[in-house]
Formats: sequence, structure tokens, C-alpha cells
Amino acid sequence: MSTTVDQDTIRVIIPKDHMTAELLIPADFPRDTLTEQTCLNLLQQSGVEITEQVTEAVKQMLATPPETGQEQQQVLATATPAQHGDHGYVQWLVSEPDQTKEPQTGQDGQKEKQKEDADNGEEVSHYDRSAYIVVKPGDVVGRVIEPTAGADGRDVLGKTIAAIPGRPIFIKNDETILRDGADQLIAQADGVLNRTPDSVAVCQLIEVPDYVDFSTGNIDFTGSVVVRKGVRDCFVVKATGSVEVRGLIEAATIECGGSLTAQGGMAGRERGFAKVGGNLTAKYLDNIQAEVRGDMEIWREVINCDLLIHGEIKSPQGTVIGGKTVITGPAEVAALGSGAFVATEIILGTVPHLEPIAQQLERLIEQLATKREKIEYEQKLMGKKKPSMMTNTDKERQTELMFEHQTASTKHNEGQAAHAAVIERIQQLRTVNLKINNKLFTGVTITVGKQSFVMNKDLKGPVRILVENREVVYCRDGALPTPLTTVAELKAAPAK
Repeated sequence: MSTTVDQDTIRVIIPKDHMTAELLIPADFPRDTLTEQTCLNLLQQSGVEITEQVTEAVKQMLATPPETGQEQQQVLATATPAQHGDHGYVQWLVSEPDQTKEPQTGQDGQKEKQKEDADNGEEVSHYDRSAYIVVKPGDVVGRVIEPTAGADGRDVLGKTIAAIPGRPIFIKNDETILRDGADQLIAQADGVLNRTPDSVAVCQLIEVPDYVDFSTGNIDFTGSVVVRKGVRDCFVVKATGSVEVRGLIEAATIECGGSLTAQGGMAGRERGFAKVGGNLTAKYLDNIQAEVRGDMEIWREVINCDLLIHGEIKSPQGTVIGGKTVITGPAEVAALGSGAFVATEIILGTVPHLEPIAQQLERLIEQLATKREKIEYEQKLMGKKKPSMMTNTDKERQTELMFEHQTASTKHNEGQAAHAAVIERIQQLRTVNLKINNKLFTGVTITVGKQSFVMNKDLKGPVRILVENREVVYCRDGALPTPLTTVAELKAAPAK
């Protein structure tokens, strides 16, 4: 609905929103009787605010009037719209995750990759592209932009059109994100940035809903990782915390400071690798290399693996077939070896993380002893000189020798003390206690110290392999210990 003012059939049309004012001149209205003042009077009678812009619009209309016989409709006043305020928002200062599609394989895929490499001027690794925003303390991840108030407008009647101010943004943050006085959002912890429209936080846990593959890229994370499916070939998962994979780990690399749980097992095809700072728990291990600082528990079998276990093996239902297993603590398995005479070796009673240190200390002690002997020999030669024959250079050298001897002796004594402490710790950790619940098969090699025992007959379980009175023996519950040499061929252990 519009407001209309008539004067001798001339009409002023003002829409309901008061955003314009138009003058409608009928075709039969005599143009020579139309004056500027008449138009302004009509507009003013209709309530239009007469401004310089309105007056100028009237003049321009009258300067080029249409011919008689043509209806004319001319906008003479226009409202100034309100400029509504902008809403508050977060300006993110971190890159979006790279959601690059999985590259093709085969010849066409190789050509595609080569083209991409050439376009970028550098080699691109699809494995290293990440779907996560990883931050560290001090990273400015975003800035809160405050809303603006806007500017009021004015309609053709001179009334104010109120501007709607922008809405502020209420962003929730915990102790992992600091909002400073400049409205910057600053990370306070290592982790992955987790942001929603109304919250932001740094999480010490990455949860992968599917596979670690080209959709996620390799993961290198300060925190823990949970993978709900599996890890594909050639991908790498590194975490300072624990790693849990609920599906199959293929020929991939897993490194974690905490424990590794592989619910679906790990099939490495001689390319899988795991370095675990805590315990390793897995359904099975097949053709992988692994070092475990804690204990290992396998539910089914270990096949052709190269394992270094610093703790215990707790697998009463598990079977170890093939490969080499080095174990510091006690071990319990269902079976060791197989009826197919697969070469299987287990090395007991070694402390691999301390024994190299002990060897280094031994070499250092020997070097210091040799150096001290040379100093003492030179001191002996100097002592044969008569005091009257001693030059100033000789006297200076004699003083130097005393200082060098004292230093070498001090370091030698410190080295011996450190070596003794390491040896004591090795003796505390070294354990020869292997329990086989079902069967120890022919062909299995059991190495203890400098001796290797190759089984020449099957040994039914439950049976234990122990060291008693410096002799490697086997025993069953209620039976006396029997030398292992009665069921195995003794050989010298291969040099390390």
C-alpha cells in the first residue's frame, strides 16, 4: 500500500516502506504549467523531506521533460538505507587441513604425480599431507573480531531507519587456549586444534574415524592416537602418548612413547616396524620388526618377527614361530617353534639397553688405565733426574703430569663406580625364566649368554627353562631340574 497526493491529476507515490518518492505526471497534463515550486510543494504536502538532493532531482526532471502525450513517472527522493552491523567472528590464522583426494595408482597415477611435482617445483609426498591442524604452545591460532554497531539510515520522510548492530561471538575456550587482551587465541599446549562454531581447544588425542591413509596422511602428534579402523601400507603413526588401532596395521610404521594396542594385529610383510615406549598388546604379529620398552602380550601368534622386548612376554595362549625374539624378563607362551621345523630363536637373560653402556664404560676404563700408566712412566723418568739438572721446562712438565695423573685417576675411579652400578642393575633385570605351556618344538634355538641350545627333540609342556647353579636346565612341576643339553645340542652363541 502506498501514500498518494493529487494536485490537478499529478500524483506523488510513496511506497509503504518510505524508501522512495515518485512523481507521476499524466500524459495529458500540460508541461508548460509544471514548475519547480509546484513539484516541491506537492512533495512537501506528501511529507517528503525536501533536501538538496530532492531539489536537484526536480531540476533535472524539468530540464528534460517528455513530450506531451507521454506519461512520466520520476523518482525524486530516495532513502538512505541503514548499514547494519557485522556480526562478530573468529579470524582463523592456521591453515585448513589438506583434504587432498587419494592419488591414483598405476601408470596414470604416476604420470599425475610427476606432473604435480613439476608444477610445484618440488617433490610432493602424499603420505605427509595431514588432515589435522597440529599446534604447539605459543601458536596464535585465531583472533576474535568484535561486531560493529552499523550506521542508521533515513527514509524519504526524514525519519531514522535504525541500524541493527552485529551480534557478538561467544567462543568457549578451556585452559589449552588463552584469549589475550588483543583478542588473540593462543595455544597453551601441544596437540591438535579442535574448533567448532562456538568453541576452540587443543586436544591431546587424535581420533581417526576410519583408516590412516591418504585421507589423513602420516600422523606425527604430541599426544595419543586412536584409529577406529586400520593403518594402510607405508603410512607412519608417531605419538608421544599411546596408540590404539582397532583394525589391521599393514606394512606401516608405529612409534609411540606410551603403549601400543593393535586389536586387529599387525601384518608387516617384512616392512612393518614398531617402536613402543610402553607395553605392546596385539592380536598377532606377522613379519615385523619391533622394540618394546615394556611388556608384550600377544593373543594368538608371532610369526617370523624380529623382536626386542625389554620387559616380559605374557602370552599364555600365544605361539612364537620363526624369527628372533630377545627378552630381558620372564616369558610365558603356549608354544615355541612349529612341527615344520621353522628356524626360531629366543635369546634370554639379556639387557640390551644397559649392556652397550656397560661395554662403553669398560672401554673407557681401559683407556683411562692406559693413559694413567703412560703418565706414571713419564713421571718415573722425570724422577730419575737430579734436582740440579731440572730445567724450568722440566719442572713445568712435572707439575702438568701431577695434574693429568690426578684427573685420569679421578675419571678412572668414577668410571669403575658407574660400571659397577650398571652391572648391578643388569643382574637385577636379567632373567632366564621361559615357560612353555604346550610344546617346545625341535629346531628351536634358545640362547643364554654365550651358549646356544638347539632343540633336537620336542619337549611337551608345561615346562620351564631356567638357570640353576650356572647351568641351563628345564623342569616340570614336581620334577627335578634336568640339564637342557639332554634334549638340545649345545653350540657357542654367535658373536653380537
